[in-house]
Amino acid sequence: MVSVVRRTRVTTIAGGRLTVWAPNWYSTGTVVAYALDSNGSRGQEYYANLAEYQNGSGTEVMAAVFSILPPGNYEVENPRYSCTYRKVTVFPGSEADVDFR
Repeated sequence: MVSVVRRTRVTTIAGGRLTVWAPNWYSTGTVVAYALDSNGSRGQEYYANLAEYQNGSGTEVMAAVFSILPPGNYEVENPRYSCTYRKVTVFPGSEADVDFR
């Protein structure tokens, strides 16, 4: 099933959304986002599965969507190479992106 990606502002002020983009050849996988504490140490883990979406121009893309995360700093694991990470900050009511394409 292909879903349509729409960029919208998250209406809740309690959390934010995180979208992790992956190459189309990542047909399956789970993305892990680790909450970082004030010392930069990992805390709570959050999981989202990769799914196939369709962007506004009709191109199919792979992404994992964390619909609502608590605001803060996160370390996101590459779904294919578990030793590759990106850091991102999630703000209340906003959407953040990490692109592994």
